[in-house]
Amino acid sequence: MFRPSSLRVRLIGILWGFLVLCVVLPCWRMYGDVHEKIVSEAQARAVDDLNLVHWLLKQHGAFEDLPQVQSWAVGVAESQGFRITYLDDSGKVIFDSLFSLEEIPQLGEFGTRPEILQARRGEVGVIVRLSTLTQREHIFVARKVEGGGGLPAGILRLAVPFWQTNRALDALSRGLNLSVLLAFLGMIPAVLLWRRELGKSLKKFVEATERISAQDAVHALRFPDDDELQPLAESLNHMARQIGERLRIMREEKEQLEAVFEGMQEGVMVLDSRGRIRRTNRSFSAIATRGPITIGRQPMEVLMNYEIQEACERLLGGQDGQSTRRVNLQVELERERTYDVNIVKLQESGKEPVLIIVFHNISELKRLEKVRQDFVANVSHELRTPLTSVKGYTETLLADPQFDREPTASFLRTVLRNTNHMVMIVDDLLKLARLEARDQRIESSPVNALEALGVAWNSCEAMAEAKRVSLENQIPPEGVHVQADMDRLVQVFRNLLENAVKYSPEGEVITISCEEGDLLCTFSVQDNGMGVPSHHQQRIFERFYRVERHRDRESGSTGLGLAICRHIILNFGGQLWLQSPNPGNLKGSTFFFTLPKAAPSSRLESRTQEGASNEPLLAG
Repeated sequence: MFRPSSLRVRLIGILWGFLVLCVVLPCWRMYGDVHEKIVSEAQARAVDDLNLVHWLLKQHGAFEDLPQVQSWAVGVAESQGFRITYLDDSGKVIFDSLFSLEEIPQLGEFGTRPEILQARRGEVGVIVRLSTLTQREHIFVARKVEGGGGLPAGILRLAVPFWQTNRALDALSRGLNLSVLLAFLGMIPAVLLWRRELGKSLKKFVEATERISAQDAVHALRFPDDDELQPLAESLNHMARQIGERLRIMREEKEQLEAVFEGMQEGVMVLDSRGRIRRTNRSFSAIATRGPITIGRQPMEVLMNYEIQEACERLLGGQDGQSTRRVNLQVELERERTYDVNIVKLQESGKEPVLIIVFHNISELKRLEKVRQDFVANVSHELRTPLTSVKGYTETLLADPQFDREPTASFLRTVLRNTNHMVMIVDDLLKLARLEARDQRIESSPVNALEALGVAWNSCEAMAEAKRVSLENQIPPEGVHVQADMDRLVQVFRNLLENAVKYSPEGEVITISCEEGDLLCTFSVQDNGMGVPSHHQQRIFERFYRVERHRDRESGSTGLGLAICRHIILNFGGQLWLQSPNPGNLKGSTFFFTLPKAAPSSRLESRTQEGASNEPLLAG
């Protein structure tokens, strides 16, 4: 009857299989990978050497004669440890660094060499073979070159010694084979020893695995209850559970740190001790201006900013005792982006230093600071002109109170006009401040935009008639009901219409239209004036910002109308923007703004309040 294999036989089989899987196969695989990698890297270096020699040959310029070429080739070849051969298109050797010019005719033609044939086809010939002259293994690389410097067009070939590398690979192979053999021989007495002291060894092994259970991980093992390895299985299972829990916690912590790192709004760049980029986060990709590939490059290659590069080199070049471990910079990169850059040097004992660079975008703060400065300057300028006039005329009146009535009245009218202009500026500034701070809550209700447009046009009609400017209304005759405030909406229409009339040539038409969506209505006020240049459009809604300052001053404008309109629309939940020039035209401007549509029930109530007696306004 067949008897199950004893424990000794099973252990031997398992150990032999384990040895084959864990020693023999990995050694073979490692040797194959190492051999392939070394050969490929050696070939790549040989190609780099070939390109370097080609570059040096071109940089040298014209040679006086062939002996000078031979001398140059011998010097380069001896300094680099390889052989240089130059052939013409027919395969005849022109010079060879290994032989003198007198010996070259005896070499014959190299046109049948494999690397030469590849080079003639326009490729870079690369081959590892025995040299017919030295009978040693070399890497032969060749490429076509253009003539110049006294040399004809032909083929440049390098022979890089490879026999030393091959000898090292053979030694590695012999060492691996010997290690495998010793492992097989050493296993035999070990198996015999296990048979005699199996019980003691298993107990010690269980204790050892329990001590290291927190440092390694194994898969769960299951054995029958009466098996000798049951205690070992339970111990390994316990160790696996502990290690799995620890790995889970470490993985969660790593994921959390990764999420924080990638979710930061600030761009982060980590440099190694050589000043090369080791890692970046997602926000840094928006900062880098020289392509998405940043790992392994220097900050100068990615950011094109010498100040950051110099600060990094200064920190990395400092000694351990140096007190400076943090640098703060404020730099301006491309596209007018300003960043506050903090560079921190981290160095643990016995480890190489690293740099953490954090980029905080302060472009908006810089822009707001400039807006604030411009606002103060503009307010000062706007108030200075009328104040100067008021002061001058007042001093004139005080200096000679016996003025005739007519000049006195003219002076007082000028004083009154400038005073009113200052009052308008102050009133508009207060309105704008309240709109921005939202101190005064604006209650919205269903409003017929056509009615608000009519009121606004009536206030602008005199100015429009003076320039013979007419209005073309494309809003439906029944009107459009939006959620807003009537007085505020009239103010928006009036400011936009005044601007359109002011900048429209005589005899032109201003067009008002509306496009209804599911939730919003989009209104547009279009004129055919000179338009707004593109570099002014981003700032056209700032306080006191004007494209043509002299025209606004002559018209008595405060320069705050568009800023007020923008904040009114924002308070109602809409948007205001500009398009210039008009589509299909080279001039003109169109101001768009959106407002929420009124609910259907609110529209019916609004129509009832308006009454049936109201006539359609501005019917086009």
